[in-house]
Amino acid sequence: MATVPRISPGVENRAAPFVPQSAAGATLDNFGGGGAQAAIRAGADLARAGDVAAQLANAQQQEDNEREAKRLDVAFSEQLRTLTHGDGTEANPGLYGQRGENALSAAPKTQKAIEEARRKLMGTTQNARVQEMFGDISARRQEQEFGQIARFTTREREVANDATSEARATSAAADAAANWKDPKAVSTAMAVINGEIADMGRRKGWAPEVTQLQLQTARTKAVTGMIQAAVREDPLQAEALYNENKATLLGTARAGIETMLEQQTMAARSQKASDEILARVGNNETAALAAAKEITHARLRDETTARLVAEYNRRQGVEANARARRMEAWCLAPGPG
Repeated sequence: MATVPRISPGVENRAAPFVPQSAAGATLDNFGGGGAQAAIRAGADLARAGDVAAQLANAQQQEDNEREAKRLDVAFSEQLRTLTHGDGTEANPGLYGQRGENALSAAPKTQKAIEEARRKLMGTTQNARVQEMFGDISARRQEQEFGQIARFTTREREVANDATSEARATSAAADAAANWKDPKAVSTAMAVINGEIADMGRRKGWAPEVTQLQLQTARTKAVTGMIQAAVREDPLQAEALYNENKATLLGTARAGIETMLEQQTMAARSQKASDEILARVGNNETAALAAAKEITHARLRDETTARLVAEYNRRQGVEANARARRMEAWCLAPGPG
């Protein structure tokens, strides 16, 4: 313990000589600096430990944020696939499983559903950082999907346009068949067909020869329908209709139409031929059969001959019956007185 100087009685009180002291060679420890440095180092260590803990906490929070944003992105991707590609059932083929007019109708509804799905997923978290990350990711994904939808609808719009043109041309062909005896109605129907085929050619960039072939194909379909309708009412008029339009029809279709006409018109043509022969020669069967042999069309010749034979047999039968009745009447008549 430090001793405190005191004054003793009887002792002369004299001042002590001054001896100057130098701090040269003294260290920080001589002034209590060692303790201070230790305290500073301890504080620095604590600060560094705090920084590390804070950094670790920040890193973990960032990982948690990223994981949550990714989880939301996975959910958004799954909903996008279901909306656009369906769920594998016929009830939900998705947007890309639809065609033409159906696809065009479904596209805006699908886009609205995508936006709604994104909005709902965004609302499942209150973490601003997660919302920001998911918002960026989902916005890019939505933009990409909307671009694909735009390309899809462009293709399907062409499909829908073609389907509409084809339906209108088909309807016009049906009009022509239903009104085959009305030249004005037929002309109107053919104009519709020509217009729709020409529109398709312009939209699809067909070469002129392709457009011409398509026009001829559509016209052949329409005229065939007209002939089929006519043959049920008047086979010979149907044949005349065919001859009138024959030059405009596809060569591949002519043989079938001619076969159909031959089958349908043969009865009428052979009946007409036999009637004309009977009108000329009357009851002269020999002359009638000779006239029939002059017909160049083999089947018509045979059918006409068969009709003539049947007619003369009928007449002979009628005459025979008449003679028999006369004979019977004569036999039954009472004799003279």
